[in-house]
Amino acid sequence: MIQDPETKQKLIESAKMLLARARESNVAIVHCLIDTTIEPPVTNKVAEQWASVHKPMLIANPELAAEFNELTIVSPPADRVV
Repeated sequence: MIQDPETKQKLIESAKMLLARARESNVAIVHCLIDTTIEPPVTNKVAEQWASVHKPMLIANPELAAEFNELTIVSPPADRVV
C-alpha cells in the first residue's frame, strides 16, 4: 500500500535484510498464508469484524490479500523447510 517507490524499496530491502539475519542466526521463521475465501465460523471472536471490515476491504482491494513475493527471493536451505 506504500505509494512512494523509494520508500517502498527501502522497506523491502530492510525486510530482506532482517529475514537474512534471522536465517543466519537460526531464528525460527514462520510463513503463514490465510485463505481469505473461507468465512470464519460464527463462534470465532473476529467473525463480525471480518464481515464488517476486512472482507469488504479485500473485495474492494484484492491486491491486499496477495502474497508479497519480493520477500520470498531469499530461499531457506532445503533441509530447513518444514
